[in-house]
Amino acid sequence: MKEVTEKELRETQLKMVVYIDEVCRKHNIDYSLGGGSLLGAIRHKGYIPWDDDIDLMLTRKNYEALLTQLMEELPSYYSLIYYKVRETYLPFAKLYDNRTGFTSLLDTLNKGTGIFVDIFPMDIMPENAEERENFKKQVQQGAIKLVTSSSRGLSYASASKWYYFLGKMILWLPSHLKNAGKNRDIAEQVDCLMQKYENTSADGIGYVYSGYKTEYFPREIFIDYEDVEFENFQFRKIKNHDCYLTTLYGNYMQLPPENKRVNHSYYKWYWKESL
Repeated sequence: MKEVTEKELRETQLKMVVYIDEVCRKHNIDYSLGGGSLLGAIRHKGYIPWDDDIDLMLTRKNYEALLTQLMEELPSYYSLIYYKVRETYLPFAKLYDNRTGFTSLLDTLNKGTGIFVDIFPMDIMPENAEERENFKKQVQQGAIKLVTSSSRGLSYASASKWYYFLGKMILWLPSHLKNAGKNRDIAEQVDCLMQKYENTSADGIGYVYSGYKTEYFPREIFIDYEDVEFENFQFRKIKNHDCYLTTLYGNYMQLPPENKRVNHSYYKWYWKESL
């Protein structure tokens, strides 16, 4: 099997975003580059130099609309990681190129999938800080149940270091024994939980299972969108990117120290057959 080069990895990801962008424009679905991808668009007009993935974010209504369209009209070489389509172990969706595959010691749950683009739902969160933290903890607990619902042996304990693997294997074993094989039901439960405040007047929004502790934004910044250059393509972003990026990164135009420049190097990508 031929290994995917860094150039091919980015080209494959960009083609997926081009496709998603076309679907969104056709069906009037608002989306935005998110996380490091939005930062890269603003600071570098494309990828952060050491980055190797693309993140998209959509409000819950737009997220559901996009996934509905993707389930109906995907080309044969793309597939979804989404609980309504196949087993999934994280509370968000991915579009992946099924002509590619990977090996990874850290991720053994998603075997059989390929180069992906992350698609995150942005959900309403309570304004009260204590209530918000409790809500996020509930979702985190649900996400652990989701991971441990895997029926693939000890894959639920996948980790970057052996002692992390050992700790997860022991601590999460009771949950695995209880929930193995119940992936579809648990994924739906977690997805519904994340929407708990959707029909409230709460003024905050964010990806509830985010790794960023500061992930909590004014709802209003997800109303207006505009085009932005990303690797010579025109994708979409929220207009008020400054509020979003400052909340996550502080002085986002300043480069981080080298020891903070991380990527997904634990994946090794390959083509399933010669192209």
